[in-house]
Amino acid sequence: MNLTKLLDVMKNDITSLTRSEQLIASLVVTLLSMIIVFVVLMIIMAAVKMMTKSSSKPKKEEQIIVKEDVKQDKDDKAIVAVISSAVACALNTTTNNIVIKKIKKSENNDSAWSKLGRIEQMSSMLGGYEYDKKI
Repeated sequence: MNLTKLLDVMKNDITSLTRSEQLIASLVVTLLSMIIVFVVLMIIMAAVKMMTKSSSKPKKEEQIIVKEDVKQDKDDKAIVAVISSAVACALNTTTNNIVIKKIKKSENNDSAWSKLGRIEQMSSMLGGYEYDKKI
């Protein structure tokens, strides 16, 4: 039986076909549907590639003018003073004995909750420092 005749018979009554004809017809339908899905996916992929190419055109670079702020220099000096006094206090020495060469800002943007959780975990591993007791 021809494939087109087989598919026409399948439209109306599949029970009139033999088992081998039913198997062949179902395989043909499966392959046709897989080919249709594959073609549609290729069309979608081409559309997405076209959209990414059109949206990734190089934009004109804008010039950014950075203004020096005198207030920041004062803030930097205050930060250096606070850090040097904290280090001096921790080392039981004076600030005259400490030379700070470079201060690098940490990229740590953790919340207070995550810092507290980290402290709790470290203290439980190291023997249980209880930070919430009043001294």
